[in-house]
Amino acid sequence: MTLAEYQATPEVVTPQELIFGAIVAKDAPSVPHQRVVFAMARALHSHCARHGGEVLIAPTDVVLDREQALALQPDLLY
Repeated sequence: MTLAEYQATPEVVTPQELIFGAIVAKDAPSVPHQRVVFAMARALHSHCARHGGEVLIAPTDVVLDREQALALQPDLLY
């Protein structure tokens, strides 16, 4: 699957990534994991309020390589 085909697929509720042309479904994160991500997002948001920047949480596709069809969804982006 190409990156364009992946981006044209309908949104789904389960986490998924495009890894070298194949859609890979991910398990839902655990509650403790989500607590850590939330705490980190709050801390980064506070930093951004003072110094600028933006915080995003998953799901947000990050295209690492268009030609190799590699798009991941990190838990947290700054």
